[in-house]
Amino acid sequence: MKNSKNSTVGKASKINRGLILKAIPGSYGIVSDIAKRAKIDRKTVYNWINKDDKLAELFISERENLLDLAEIKLVEKIKTGSESMIALVLKTLGKSRGYVEGKAYDPALEDKLQNLKNLFDSIN
Repeated sequence: MKNSKNSTVGKASKINRGLILKAIPGSYGIVSDIAKRAKIDRKTVYNWINKDDKLAELFISERENLLDLAEIKLVEKIKTGSESMIALVLKTLGKSRGYVEGKAYDPALEDKLQNLKNLFDSIN
């Protein structure tokens, strides 16, 4: 009896893995979509992705496809002159060129301000 139960569990396990393997491509790594396609629950998808290197690699690749698609759409918006998309890129990718949001920290300026404060305090 014990062997037949383990055999059944093993078969079910292989079936789930196969279903997930087929469901990941085209899902963009959206777990609810994978679960719906495989007709299993989300927890099972997460469990498999966490324990199976091949499934995890395929899942990560799909997430990268989603990022690629988002970047393509972002560039399209920038080309149309979308100010909010231009600002987003400058705030994130443009930091190395001096584009920052809010107040930038300048240690030299901080020292000058402290010196002025000390001078003012010494006068009073």
